Amino acid sequence: MPAEDHDDDLAQLRDTLASQTEYVGVVGHELRNSVAPLVLLIQQLDDRAREEACPPPWMADQLARIHKQLGHVVESIETISDVARLSEGRFELDPAPVDLADVARQVVAELAPEATAGGARISLDAPHAVVGHWDRGRLEQILGHLLSNAIRYAGGEIEVRLTASVDRAELTVVDHGSGIDPRDHARLFERFERVGRRRAGRFGIGLWVVKTLCVAMGGTVAVASAPGAGARFTAALPRA
Repeated sequence: MPAEDHDDDLAQLRDTLASQTEYVGVVGHELRNSVAPLVLLIQQLDDRAREEACPPPWMADQLARIHKQLGHVVESIETISDVARLSEGRFELDPAPVDLADVARQVVAELAPEATAGGARISLDAPHAVVGHWDRGRLEQILGHLLSNAIRYAGGEIEVRLTASVDRAELTVVDHGSGIDPRDHARLFERFERVGRRRAGRFGIGLWVVKTLCVAMGGTVAVASAPGAGARFTAALPRA
């Protein structure tokens, strides 16, 4: 193939990918604008019912279910938007002194109900403060994706461990599920990939988001796993 044709093909491919990414971003934006009023309406309805009188158990249960499902929808929309922002590098980091142990406690507490519903239990080993210069919101995303991944695909006992040296911190999520074939480890961190134990019904970008954010903060993420031996995901981040 002549060099000119090769360059033309690459340029066309870049244009196609850029157009697709832009489209994904627009879809995410429009969905968010459509769902936001609905979330507010459900919240107002729930608050009003509690203010005026004790709602019947069935009403409280249904409102809680609707609120939970809308939460999943909002999460999916944010995931779609993340694809566009991260693919184009249109995201910003806001580094500041952050205690990673505090972040871990917060995320574990937030996902504990989801874990219980999925038949899992999360334990946290973070006995000391680990302060570094990070973007707190991105740290929450990293651990949130790693934990959600373990809850959905492994269940059972899930361990979150935090260790640190003078210059870096390691956040590790261990599950005791069915494990992942080593031949699939590299593909785990690619966009839209679901391999081995992974079930359909999700976007397959959670671990890609984790990798992208870790790299953006000067760190790495790795997996150690084998069939039948569970999986250990470790995000290593410099503290400076």
